Amino acid sequence: LEGGSFQEQLQVLSDLQTLGCKVGYSECLINTVVAQLESEVPSVRDAVIETLRMMTWRSDDLVIAAITDRLHHLDHSVRRAALEALSAVLETGDERGILSICACLQDDVADVRRAAIQSLSWAVERGKEQVIVAVSERLG
Repeated sequence: LEGGSFQEQLQVLSDLQTLGCKVGYSECLINTVVAQLESEVPSVRDAVIETLRMMTWRSDDLVIAAITDRLHHLDHSVRRAALEALSAVLETGDERGILSICACLQDDVADVRRAAIQSLSWAVERGKEQVIVAVSERLG
């Protein structure tokens, strides 16, 4: 996908989604899509998030693992995009995802911390005490 125009990158993402619908979502296909969260073009990252939302089952292990790897990326915009992607694919109450998101509450970059709080608002079930405690400890 690298080096192509924005429109070409979007077309490839669409084609990968169609391919996955036809033959299944292999680890290779998922990793190819998730890797585009590292794109320098914000619109491509947004398209990746939408592609993941459309092509995956909620809380799919392969998808979550591939996205979670990007939570430690050097580029803060990739970390922020990974948080947005997690909130798009997590099932409400998914503990692995919630723990990964909570770890980002201590990120050095304020945008990433804000994205973590927003992602938690999507991932957490109402009234979950342990999340309130985790957020308080990390922000406190």
